[in-house]
Amino acid sequence: MKLVVNGNKVDSKDNVNISELLVEQSVKMPEMVSVEVNGTIIPRVEFDATVLKDNDKIEYLYFMGGGQCKKRPLDNIEKITDVTIRVNRSGPTPRMIKRELREYKFSLEEEGKNSEEVGKLLCTRLKEIREKHPSL
Repeated sequence: MKLVVNGNKVDSKDNVNISELLVEQSVKMPEMVSVEVNGTIIPRVEFDATVLKDNDKIEYLYFMGGGQCKKRPLDNIEKITDVTIRVNRSGPTPRMIKRELREYKFSLEEEGKNSEEVGKLLCTRLKEIREKHPSL
C-alpha cells in the first residue's frame, strides 16, 4: 500500500493501523507524537483501531514548548507553530500557520535554498504573520 508520510511517498503493508505504522517507520518518541490522517488529528486511544488506506496522507506532529527562532530554526518549526499561539477567531489558527510554514519551507527547498537561508526566511515569514495578527 502507498502512503504519503510527512510529504514523502512510502510503501507499507496493507491494513496497517497507526500504531503499527509508527513501529514500521521507526518513529522517534512514538509516545510523544500526534498523528494527523488526511487533515484530521487522530486521538491516541484510536491509534490501534485506525486502519490506514492506500494514498492516505499522514503527518507526524511533535508539540513542544519554548525555543527561539534564532536557534536552529529548521528544528523549531513545530515549536514556532506550537499550541502556545493563541487563536484569534478572525485570524489564522495555529494549524493554518503551521501548514503555511511547512508549504513555504518545501517551496524554498525546491528553489534550492540552503538550510540556513530557509531558516532565516521561515523566521521572517513568522514575524510577518505575527505583525499582521498581533493577537497571536
